[in-house]
Amino acid sequence: MTVNGGKTSYSPGQSLQLTLSSSRSFKGFLVQARIAGTATPIGTWTVTDAVNTKAVTCSAVDDSITHSNPNVKNTVPLMWKAPMNANTGSVEFFYTVVISYNTFWAGHKTAAITEMKAMPVVPPPGMSISTGMSMSTAMTTRMTTATTVAQKPPPKESSGGRVCYVPLILLSTTLRKLL
Repeated sequence: MTVNGGKTSYSPGQSLQLTLSSSRSFKGFLVQARIAGTATPIGTWTVTDAVNTKAVTCSAVDDSITHSNPNVKNTVPLMWKAPMNANTGSVEFFYTVVISYNTFWAGHKTAAITEMKAMPVVPPPGMSISTGMSMSTAMTTRMTTATTVAQKPPPKESSGGRVCYVPLILLSTTLRKLL
């Protein structure tokens, strides 16, 4: 029995396609996404197979998904949407599967998937507009600086994480046409 989507990471608000599958037929199931190391469901489930699944509310609306009938199943497609807020952390999918009234597996979980953190965009040195400049002066300053900065190699890691480097040669050319 597995819950698999082939993913090792997710982004806030991202929807992940998962599959609950088994070589042995099952009749019922319950799946929840939880912050790793906690018992609180997180995110929401979207029904992609209305014949066999339904979203249910445990702690929050649609935070769990379960079977909608006792028919025999081997594979069930699932769709989980990560919460929009960042800093959720790693998530594990917990599942219970029912073979029959007396045979079931409870409390199984998948390997954790990691939240992808958004990288801050940090402008290259010298690329700021002071509040005292007119827009025309600011654009000219940016164009002059852009050509110089764009020829430098991208910066290495910084203490705050990866620094984003934006090639500015195209920006410089576009701005010259606008002025």
